Amino acid sequence: MQKQLNNKEIVNKGLFYLGYITLMGPPRASYMHSYSTNIGAELYSSPLWVVLMVETAVRGAFFIMLGYLVESIVGVVLFAKFHGDNFLKSLMVLGGIHVLAYFIGIGIIAQRERMLGMFIYRIGRNFSYAFVVALFSELSILTYQYVNDIKLFYGSFVEQGFMFTLEFFIILGSLEAFYRRNRDASTLTYIKD
Repeated sequence: MQKQLNNKEIVNKGLFYLGYITLMGPPRASYMHSYSTNIGAELYSSPLWVVLMVETAVRGAFFIMLGYLVESIVGVVLFAKFHGDNFLKSLMVLGGIHVLAYFIGIGIIAQRERMLGMFIYRIGRNFSYAFVVALFSELSILTYQYVNDIKLFYGSFVEQGFMFTLEFFIILGSLEAFYRRNRDASTLTYIKD
């Protein structure tokens, strides 16, 4: 008999998979590495960085498909007006920073010095998340301008909103990384699902 998911579990799973596809969620490389070692899969005896590279390549392919889907849904003209390509490139670079912080913090340093590894992972993760929230605040302001027939990128409100959001969340993320460095990051909770 199959277990039925409740609404909270559906939202959590949906956010996890959206984060995974957009590279904003944590990699599952450590879990896949230990799992492939236990069952003798294709990646058996491969170093963690190889597993991480394979996983990142697959996630990158899904990300490109997602970008194409978004462009198809909103239309090429609106996508270009909102500088959708720049938004997606930024999202991909930020995802790369998150993956790099994961590899350095969790994959290398946490093996010897857990607290320092968690701190490095959290700083990289929170830095990426701060930029993502700032990008979405910029997207919200642009949507407001578009809906209200205000010239897009008019004035400095878009830049100010972006910078205020970014600075606020970088400060908040730095505090979280410092005060919670001795605990496992909450983003690593769903890795073993």
